[in-house]
Amino acid sequence: MDSSWGPFSFLRPQIDETFTLSLAMKLGICFCPFPFLLALVLQLSGGYLNILALLGTPLVSSVVIFLTYGSFVRYFWNRRARRLRGQRT
Repeated sequence: MDSSWGPFSFLRPQIDETFTLSLAMKLGICFCPFPFLLALVLQLSGGYLNILALLGTPLVSSVVIFLTYGSFVRYFWNRRARRLRGQRT
């Protein structure tokens, strides 16, 4: 499971630690350059450059990643963390 964190494994909490909204925000910020670069390459390969769309891509991707990690991933991660903490005591 650690490989799914990719280059951001330093942000991964321990399996019994809670997944916070600040962590979801950090992940959104870390992941946003990838959609930006993809949008840049796609626009340049298409022969046009829309600056507004290009600048909006990191913002939109950060918000989407934050909402995804902040809701779904956080819920299931924290559920598992509570269960693991309960087994340890």
